[in-house]
Amino acid sequence: MDAKKYFNKTAEAWVDDAYNNKKYSIGHQRKEIIGKIFSNSPKMRIADLGCGAGYVALELAKKHEVVGIDQNKKMIEMAEHYKNLAPLQVQKRVSFVCKPLQELEGNFDAVIVIGVLYYLKRDEILFNLAKKLLNSKGTLVVSARNRLFNMVSITERTLKEIKSGNASRLVKEIMELYKGKVKSLKLEAKIYPRVKKTSDMGLRQHTPNELKKIAKRHGFRLINYYGVHPHLIAPPVFETEGLTEFECLSISLAWSSQFIGEFKI
Repeated sequence: MDAKKYFNKTAEAWVDDAYNNKKYSIGHQRKEIIGKIFSNSPKMRIADLGCGAGYVALELAKKHEVVGIDQNKKMIEMAEHYKNLAPLQVQKRVSFVCKPLQELEGNFDAVIVIGVLYYLKRDEILFNLAKKLLNSKGTLVVSARNRLFNMVSITERTLKEIKSGNASRLVKEIMELYKGKVKSLKLEAKIYPRVKKTSDMGLRQHTPNELKKIAKRHGFRLINYYGVHPHLIAPPVFETEGLTEFECLSISLAWSSQFIGEFKI
């Protein structure tokens, strides 16, 4: 999928669906998780690669110095709009740049790459860029589409994994996540009409183990994984509420279509 062409056509609709969709706001959940990751950190200089409409950058700019970069002009225009609505102190701590991610320069304490990895042809592009931008004790936060959820969602993705012969390997990795007891599990399932949208079957996926190994090859060590908006059945047809309390636990990686990894050099 050509990400640049896709977002040129769908920028406003994508942002509205990701952050304002009351049924399944995965963008909002990602922002919340990243906010928690940096909540106890001292003031940092952060690069937000593929910043989109700037929601995450503006959240972090409440405390940190942030540079948001995106190659999509419409996204940057929206980011500037939301920046102008933010408190003056937040405006002073954030800047937005429209150009290819690879052209960003500087020395940063942290690099955030959300919703970008699965559009890249090779993982090395992201990790090499992060290594170039980070200082010697830098933090990398990256999101990935979770291949493990293919086996849990019971969708066409599940059938694809079975046909490809990878189902057994994925199930074994899922079973490792179930070590220990899951306490106080509360489930409330809501049923929604199926929403027709462009298929994302072509986007690249990773399992948590795969991303951990790739990061290690590039000099990064895993600190923690977070399941993004854990749910037991594929949304938006069904959405299971009450699972976000498990987002910091390993088991959330079996229940999330995306996950966020926190790495250190």
